[in-house]
Amino acid sequence: MLIYLSKNKANIQVGFIRKLACSFTDLCVFTRLVVIIYIDMKSKFLLVACSLIFLAGCQFDPFADDLATEQPKTKDLIGTYLFEKQTLTNNLTEKETNSSKITLKPDSTFNAIDIPNFTGQSDFHFNGLISANGKWHIATNGIVANGSGGTDPVWGMDLDSLPGNLQHIEFLGKKPPYKLIVTYGDPDEGTVMIFKKL
Repeated sequence: MLIYLSKNKANIQVGFIRKLACSFTDLCVFTRLVVIIYIDMKSKFLLVACSLIFLAGCQFDPFADDLATEQPKTKDLIGTYLFEKQTLTNNLTEKETNSSKITLKPDSTFNAIDIPNFTGQSDFHFNGLISANGKWHIATNGIVANGSGGTDPVWGMDLDSLPGNLQHIEFLGKKPPYKLIVTYGDPDEGTVMIFKKL
């Protein structure tokens, strides 16, 4: 990004060179910002070069370390999952979610009862409760960076008969009992809905 400003016979040219680099470990490599400022004031030239390191440059999915990166056994997934929490809105009451549950059956069918339905792209809104029956199967629903500089698959499940934002759910946890996590929008924002196994 190049900004050119002119004020009181001073020309200030600021060149930003920004490199965003997130390590594949638990720690984030800080964003480096190099700022070169040229100030031209009445035939005097001043060159200021400075390098700033600031902490707020690299975001990280707050749930990434807990996502299932090894394929769970089907027998460990069968059961009922109750609504635990959501981070999308403060307007959802416990009364609205106390009967929310997803039951995964051994015959690859599921039953979802009173699941909060959130809609939107970046600003999500509660759009009522939905219930559905359908089929489910284990699937890889993404990747996550590992500590070796590579990536691992994120295991979850695909469900039919539900709205698009609820059709791909990840497993949370490295061993049973797993939780179910629905991520909305940018994972770095941490906007999720979580179900815990009964």
